[in-house]
Amino acid sequence: GPCLASLPITALDDYANCPKHFEFGHLCGNPGLGPTISERPGYATRIGDLVHRALQEGLRGVAELARLDPLLPQDRLAEAAGLVEGFHETLEFAPFRNAIARELPVRWTDGSGLGVELRGTADLVGDDWVLDYKTGRHASKERHRFQLWAYAQALGVSQAYVADLRAARLLHYPAEELATAGQEAAALLAEMQAGRFEPRPDAQRCQACEYRQLCPAATPAEPAPTAI
Repeated sequence: GPCLASLPITALDDYANCPKHFEFGHLCGNPGLGPTISERPGYATRIGDLVHRALQEGLRGVAELARLDPLLPQDRLAEAAGLVEGFHETLEFAPFRNAIARELPVRWTDGSGLGVELRGTADLVGDDWVLDYKTGRHASKERHRFQLWAYAQALGVSQAYVADLRAARLLHYPAEELATAGQEAAALLAEMQAGRFEPRPDAQRCQACEYRQLCPAATPAEPAPTAI
C-alpha cells in the first residue's frame, strides 16, 4: 500500500475533504509538486501563524505583533491583533486561558496494524480537554473533527474544542462526538491504506487548490458574466 507512516494531524480532515488533494500533498514519494506550483504563503497563512505565536508568547497589540512579522502590512497586523484580543476578551474562551500546557507536541499511532502515525501541536491543553485556535474564515466542527479527535486520543482527554477566533465562538466536541469521529477515522485510514484517492470536485475548494492545474477533475472557474 501507499507509504502512510507519518502524517500531519490535519491529514485525515484533508483526506475526508478530497482524497486526491491528500494524495498530491501528503504521500511519500510525491515529487514535490505542491511547493513548485503553489503561491508563496498568503496573508491568511501568515496571519494564522502570527496569531498562534502571539498567543503562545503572550503578546498583544500591533506593535508587539509587528516584531514577529515586520513585513506584514499594517492593516494585516491590525487584523491579527484583533484576533488575539478576541481570545483574551471573549467570555466563552475565559475557561481556557489557564491551560496547563501550550503548544504541546502530539503524536498518535494507529493501533489497528496499519502503522499510521499522526503528528501535530496542540494549542492549549487542560486537565480533560484540548483546544485548537482557528483563524480562517471557514472554521466548522465538520471540517476539523478528525484533527480534534486525534488530539483527544493522543492526550487521553474526553473533551475537545475549537476557538473560532474570527467568529468569536467556541465549537465543542463532547466525548460521544469524538467517539463517532474515531469510528469514521478508522474507515478513512483503511481507505487510505487501500490506495483510494478519488477526487471530490467542489467549486470553492477547487479554485483555492494548489493542485488544480494538475488535477483532471478540478472544477473550472465560473465564467465571468457577459453584458447583454
